[in-house]
This record gives sequence, C-alpha cells and structure tokens, in this order.
Amino acid sequence: MAGSNLPEFCLDYRKYTVEMISEPTAAIIKKVRKQMDEVASVPDDQLTYESVIGRLADIETELDTFTSCQARLPAAAATDKAVRDAASEAEKQLEKFSIELSMRKDIFDKLVAYRDQTDLGSLHPQTKRYVEKRIQRGKRNGLHLDRATRDKLQDLRTRISELTIEYMKNCNEDDTWVPFTDAELAGVPDTFLQSLEKTDDGRRKVTVLAPHFIVLKKCSVAETRRKLTHARAAKCMKSNTPLIEEFVQYFHQLANVLGYPTNAHYKTEIKMSKTPETVSAFLSDLKEKLQPLWAEERRLFLQYKEEECAAAGVPFDGQIHVWDVSYYSAMAEERKYAVNHEALRDYFPVDRVTRGMFQIYERLLGLRFSEQPGAEVWHEDVKLYRVQEADSGQLTGYFYLDLYPRDGKYDHFCVDSLRTGRQRGDHYELPVCVMLANFPKPTADKPALFSHEEVETFFHEFGHAMHCICSRARYTMFAGTSVEGDFVEAPSQMLENWVWEPEPLALMSGHYKDGSPLPADLLETLVRSRQANSGIFNLRQVALSMFDQIIFSQPQSDTAEIFRQVYKDVTGIDTMPDTNFAASFGHMAGGYDA
Repeated sequence: MAGSNLPEFCLDYRKYTVEMISEPTAAIIKKVRKQMDEVASVPDDQLTYESVIGRLADIETELDTFTSCQARLPAAAATDKAVRDAASEAEKQLEKFSIELSMRKDIFDKLVAYRDQTDLGSLHPQTKRYVEKRIQRGKRNGLHLDRATRDKLQDLRTRISELTIEYMKNCNEDDTWVPFTDAELAGVPDTFLQSLEKTDDGRRKVTVLAPHFIVLKKCSVAETRRKLTHARAAKCMKSNTPLIEEFVQYFHQLANVLGYPTNAHYKTEIKMSKTPETVSAFLSDLKEKLQPLWAEERRLFLQYKEEECAAAGVPFDGQIHVWDVSYYSAMAEERKYAVNHEALRDYFPVDRVTRGMFQIYERLLGLRFSEQPGAEVWHEDVKLYRVQEADSGQLTGYFYLDLYPRDGKYDHFCVDSLRTGRQRGDHYELPVCVMLANFPKPTADKPALFSHEEVETFFHEFGHAMHCICSRARYTMFAGTSVEGDFVEAPSQMLENWVWEPEPLALMSGHYKDGSPLPADLLETLVRSRQANSGIFNLRQVALSMFDQIIFSQPQSDTAEIFRQVYKDVTGIDTMPDTNFAASFGHMAGGYDA
C-alpha cells in the first residue's frame, strides 16, 4: 500500500487470490505464537517493561492490524465472493487463535508476576491501567481456574466465535428482494422507482437493505408494505435462527462455568449498570413512561388510516400493523409538522453533505481533511482521506469512506479500525479507519441524495471515525473506539446533534442542481419535527433491549417466540408469522449481547 503512514497491506482486494488470504494468515499465527512463547519464557527475575508489556503491546497491535486488513475488511467488503469466503475463514482462524492467546495462563502468570514486583504507581497511568486490565480480563476469562475448566472455556469461546462469524457472513451475503409492479409501488417517489433494477417481466426489484426502506415509508399499497416487511423480518431466518439459538446456549454455559448465573450477569458486571436487574428495571420504567406518548401517536395513525381506507373504499380494521408503522410515522411528520422529506432529499447531495460535514468536524476538532486520489482501494466507490491538524499541518491519520451497497458487502453501517493509533517508541503510530455504509446510490441523472435521517446516520458514524482518528492512547487496547462499552456510543450520540441545528444544516445542504440553499420553511419544519414519533421509536429500542436481556438471561431461547412476545408487550403490535427479526439482528453477534 502506498504511503509509509498507512498499514503495509494492499487493500485492493480485487488483486487478491484465495491464497493471498490463507497463506499470510497461517504465517502470522505461527509468528505470533512464537513471539508469545518468548514472552512466556522470560524468567520472573528478569521481567521488565520491555520484555513483557512492550512486547505484548507490539504483538497485540500487529495481530489486530493484520486481522482488520486481511480478514475482517475483505470479508465485509471485497467484491469477489471467493475472496470474501476466504477472508471469513481467515477471520474464524484468527479469532480462534485470539481466543487461544487469551487463554494462555503462562502469559497471565507473567503479568501477575510483573505487577507484584513493580511499583505500579511509578508507571505511566495508561501502562498501569494496561497491566490491571490485562489481569482483569485474564480472571474474567477463567485463567485462575484449573486446566480442565480452562480447556472447556476455550472450546466454548471458539464455538461462539465460529457461530457469530457465520451468522454475520449470512447477513452480508443475503440478497433477498421482492418483485413489485409500478402499481404496487404507488406513492413511492418516481426517482427512486426509476433507480430500481427490473425483472425479466418488467417488475421492480425491491431489496431489504436500508436504501429501499423508503418503500415502507411511502408506498400507499398496504399489501406491498406487508410483503416487504415480511421479507425483511424473515431475512436469514432459516440459516441464522439455529446459529443464534446455539450461541445463546454457549454464552450461558460459558457464564455458568465462570460462576455467573447468566451471560447477562457476566456482561453487565463491568458496566455502569452492574446487574441485569438494574437494566430490566430501567427498561420497564422507560416502557411505562413512553406509553402515553405512543398512545397519542397511535390514535393519530389510526385516524390517518381510517381516512385512507374511506377514501379508497376498503374496510378499516382498526389496527396498526407492523407494516403500517413506518408509513404512518412518515405521514405524521408530513401532516403534523409539514415536513416534506422528498423535497429535503434534493438538498442533501452526497458531495455537499460530505463537504459540509467535514467543515463542521474541522471547526470542532481543529483538523483538515483532504482526499488522496490514486489510493489502493477495494472498489471504485471507495475514497481515502488524509487528516492533519489545522494549525500545524501535522499528519493525524487516515480514513476510508465506502458509502454504497453492493452484493456481498456488510449490510449495515459501521466504522472499523484498520490500525489503531498507539505510542511506539518515540513516535506515535497513526490511526487508520474505514466507514462501511449503505446509502442510496447515484442514478444516471442524479447524484446520491440523502434523506435527513441518512445525514444523521452519516454524521453519527463519522463521529466514530473521528474518535478513532483523534485518539492518542498509548496502547491498542484503549485506542479509538476500544473504550468502555458504556461510553463507546457517547461521542457520536453527542456529535449527531449538530444535524438538527440551522447553521450546520446550512453547511451540509444545497440543491443538487444549482446549489441553492435549503429554504427557510423546509429547515424550520425539519427542526420542529425532531421529536416526531419519539414514542414508538423509543419503544422499539426498549423492545430490542428487553429481547436482548431476556435471551441472554436463559439457558436456551426460542428467539422468534420471545421476540414476538416482547414486541407485543412493549408496543401492542403483533409481529408477522414465519419471521424472526433475531436472525438478522447483527448486534447480537457483534459484541453487543447483554
């Protein structure tokens, strides 16, 4: 890869063969295992920062960077399925190896010995924390237990890893779509309609990816919304339901072996909540407080639905179904707050949004961003940016933007470190990260146009990128978004508030045809609508959180039935038969469990 400050890996995965993934993976595992053996062989009376902590930190960074660049990213973003499959397999092997390393009692014993013979107060505060955290993790991994128990724990962790990686691979490779005629898509904006691929018989292909959710918001044909909602909720149901229900069992067994009643108890112990009972009490309280707000929203939705049914001459069933929620939520924004989201979209072309967002973050953080043309990337849509301090010009890091969906790509939104920043000798190794997103693609006659909701998502995810770039931690363990779980979303949740303020919105907007500013009336109605439908929106979040807590508080779970019960109890809305949202709820397999 060009540029000495970037990871020394070619990221143009279009040039890769399967062997270019598998062979280096085997080599790095062999190399790191040997390095760890060397650390473990240091006599206790010769333990120093350089021989233990420094070595472990170097090994940790090298393995983490390799895994990110040679396994996790190509598995999520490479264009060749064979390369994605090879990278996914490499990810399994590397995760298995990482578990092996985390279960090395000889390394744990060296860390304990180093702690016991060192005045931790004399160390740099981050070094002291590094030692304490490594030992804490070792204990939570069960390294203080007997060999047979440790072997069982390692087997359980390895199996969980295999299942969760397979689960995510299935989500990414899913290509579900539903065909509809133009009449069945009545109400959907024509520009979106024209962007859809066609089947041989002339129908339009609507996928279950985020850019196509506009159909659920705008299509006036209830049966179309019902079919698409079912397809979305049934995504990966057959392949992933057995996987999630198996890894839920293994998480429970793992917690039991470590002496915890449930996985929820194990995971919450080191968070602010401390116990699942605290979490459950908080969610129950929030659920009750949101009910009056949702009741008023539901009353309005039913009024709109009854009016529509009367106008169309069809029976009114007096129900808000799961496929009605997005549609009548959008209608409420339009009628109650006079928000015209399709008119707004014309003012949020991707280049203008990106440029304005950059300007805001540059001002807030004292940075300067510049695109790096000609960089080695894995798809022509991907762009690399250089980050410098505005005053001094000092290089701070790099980030990649991969904004549009494609076959086999990671199907949601995330930021991942390709290399975390960290202190290395007398210099700071610069962070490099990537944003993977699934925003609407450009069309033949229009650039990619974002909804305001997508602008907010973009701003949120870019906050994670800036968290990675601005981090100046000494160790990979603490760098970027590798922070306490209670805090990891806080910077982005704080920064995303800017997209509701007039001045930042003016910077990020301009009509795609002539750059004309966002009209004052559109801006005013948008800002006024911020709390629209907050009852049902937040109740859905409560339902997802309760579902998570329940399945990870039991030895085994019928995930479809539990989700049905929880969603009904929280929102009063029935889910659809023959669906299982849990089968594509990626957070459950991505470290957000419990």
